[in-house]
Amino acid sequence: MKSSDAHNIEPAKTKQGYLLKERIYIAASLIASIASLVGLGINLAIDLPTGFNIYVFILSLCFATLFYFARFNNKFYPHILVSLGIIGLSISWFSEGGFNGPILPLFIIAMIVFTAISHKKHHIAYLLFLLVNIIALYAIQESEYSKYILQYANETDRNIDVVTTLTIGLVASYLFVAFIRQSFINLHEKTLRQKEELTELNAMKDKFFSIIAHDLRAPFNGFISLTEVMSNTEMKLDKEELQGLSLKLNKTAKSTHTLLEDLLTWAKTQQGLIPYQPQTIALREFTHNYLAVMQDLADNKNISTFNNIPNNIEIKADKDMLLNIFNNLIVNAIKFTPNGGSIIIEASEQDSKTIEILVVDNGIGMNSKTLEHLFSLTKQIRHLGTNNEPSSGLGLLLCKGFIEQNNGEISVESQLGKGSTFKFTLPKA
Repeated sequence: MKSSDAHNIEPAKTKQGYLLKERIYIAASLIASIASLVGLGINLAIDLPTGFNIYVFILSLCFATLFYFARFNNKFYPHILVSLGIIGLSISWFSEGGFNGPILPLFIIAMIVFTAISHKKHHIAYLLFLLVNIIALYAIQESEYSKYILQYANETDRNIDVVTTLTIGLVASYLFVAFIRQSFINLHEKTLRQKEELTELNAMKDKFFSIIAHDLRAPFNGFISLTEVMSNTEMKLDKEELQGLSLKLNKTAKSTHTLLEDLLTWAKTQQGLIPYQPQTIALREFTHNYLAVMQDLADNKNISTFNNIPNNIEIKADKDMLLNIFNNLIVNAIKFTPNGGSIIIEASEQDSKTIEILVVDNGIGMNSKTLEHLFSLTKQIRHLGTNNEPSSGLGLLLCKGFIEQNNGEISVESQLGKGSTFKFTLPKA
């Protein structure tokens, strides 16, 4: 056996599973092994010679071995499978009455199987090999060597063997064709799903570039206008005016930087470039440290923050992703909560394996239309914060992606004028 034979069909595994030709190969080797064992039982029942029964048993083991190598070791040997099939049929022809027995129709079934499991460049060779075998068997039967062909002891044994062998052949053919049909249906459905996903990805890509064009144009126009004013020597700006322009530039730079960070992070998540490294996290301590960092932002709007997470709650999550989740949810809550409002973070055990985390604000809330498209890139609805803070809409998409990557789910409840509650789940440590 040459090693190249193991690669006569395409590489064994893809991320989506076996290739169609490989799945057919696996099914064919399994069905052939089972059919050989059933045939062995019939041979024993009609008392065929022991030597032929041993051969059928060995043949079944060979098919089972090919199945094992394909299914569990990703190694495929179509040439061996075809050779075993033809040799097996030829020897069975000798043991079961020659053309007086049931074997000849099985050559046709075999050719269908050989065609399905092999590369098309080998089809003619297999067909010629099969035809040569049939002609050779016919020549043997018409020659003096026909005496070596075992004949049935009686007509009853012949009828039993013919009926049972052809029944096994028909059942095996049905199972094989049904398997191929279902495989093609599954492949067609998979192709349709991939087409839909590709359409959605293209729409997301278009929206992605639209966001870049829309959200970067405005701040850069502002940069240009402000720098033109500051560089105009005729305007003779005083210190207070220059400081005011500098504050505007700083605010614009920060919002643009946040947008670029969100765009870069989102792009990385779509390409799978952010590694997932879960660890045990004490949730209250983690949240306390985060809120301490964000306190200045909350104090600017006189917003009170409350960490109501119990001390004993621990979760299993990627720390960097969790930081991004909290950052987007808390910053959003601050952004859409008016001066003097409040933000509450809570957590509780949803069940023995899941922790539910809530981020609750008493801000401006959202209507049903906004909620419907809240996690959509293709149908974004943007709102300015209560102090006209800008929003790209990408933050919640990142949250959703990171939460799902940590085996959780996110949902939101909101009413206009009454605030919003973001709920998400993460695995319990």
